[in-house]
Amino acid sequence: MLLHRHADQPAAAPPVPAADTLSVAEAPADEAAGVRSRGPSFRAIRQLLEDERPVTWVFTGDGQAGGAEHTQGRRSFVEHFAERIRWELRRLGDVVINTGASAGGAQELLENLDWRVLRFQPDVVSLVLGLQDATAGPAGRAAFRRALERLIERLRSAGAIPLLTTPNYIRFRKAPLHADVRAYVRIIRETARKFEAPCIDHWAHWKQSKPRQADLQVWLASDGLHPGVYGHRELARLMFVRLGIYDETSPTCRPRVT
Repeated sequence: MLLHRHADQPAAAPPVPAADTLSVAEAPADEAAGVRSRGPSFRAIRQLLEDERPVTWVFTGDGQAGGAEHTQGRRSFVEHFAERIRWELRRLGDVVINTGASAGGAQELLENLDWRVLRFQPDVVSLVLGLQDATAGPAGRAAFRRALERLIERLRSAGAIPLLTTPNYIRFRKAPLHADVRAYVRIIRETARKFEAPCIDHWAHWKQSKPRQADLQVWLASDGLHPGVYGHRELARLMFVRLGIYDETSPTCRPRVT
């Protein structure tokens, strides 16, 4: 049986109601392209978090979601999220599943969606895509857009809420094969607007927080592409803010590594 929270369990720390007042910078208008965290697109997820009913969360996509190797045996942002949700917020019945895989792009995910996502009957599916897809360059943009749109349609048909994310900002000199990732970030934002889907814009946040490319390295692995240990903490932190569950007294939410 699924576990439910009981009266004798410690109450969850109340989420910060005004996420915009936190030190996490809002994405500038030219970067966020109209994708914000305060509109109705996030409301459905926040309602799930306010409900007693257990929620199934599935994270899927490329190696950014997978979190292997570059975390050096420490936690990925999905694991930080699981601790925040299941332990700190005492949502013990919630299930957090990660099927992210290195070298997995949007089309591969679409072809294997039943196995990697739908069999878990998810309530929320976080689509972590773009870094791997960008290696196809300009020639792959249209196919990426089609696959992303189809993923959203199939998830909604299955009763799940698709949660889009943009990739983290990268060091272009260290990752020349991913030089076209900017265009893929724009496609994700445009698709989020088209479908009125929630989107966490990590790219905009990282670019605004670390405008000098050299400063990015504290959050990146040595390849200049994948988030490292501290990068995964920052991915989780922004997610907490956008979902309204950030609490500066929480061990999982802090400290911020700058």
